[in-house]
Amino acid sequence: MHRLPFLVLCAALLGGCYSVPRWSPGPEARQQNFKRDDYECIRETSQRGAAGLGAIMASNSESQRLYIMCMELRGWTQTDEGVKGGWRPL
Repeated sequence: MHRLPFLVLCAALLGGCYSVPRWSPGPEARQQNFKRDDYECIRETSQRGAAGLGAIMASNSESQRLYIMCMELRGWTQTDEGVKGGWRPL
């Protein structure tokens, strides 16, 4: 039972350590395809099964890097004012 407050604190701290990527369509991307592309990239790059705080943080960092690469390969450009992507850390 003493682990619950620790886990809640860790989750809160990890939640503040990232920003949700925002996207604008590049020359090869279409706005109406955003939700499909975002969903598929999240699904393709999600890594499950990490154990321990260090492993979770490393997994999140790698997942986000792969998610960004996936979206860029589909023609999206990361911007400050575009549509919010759906990637979230574990």
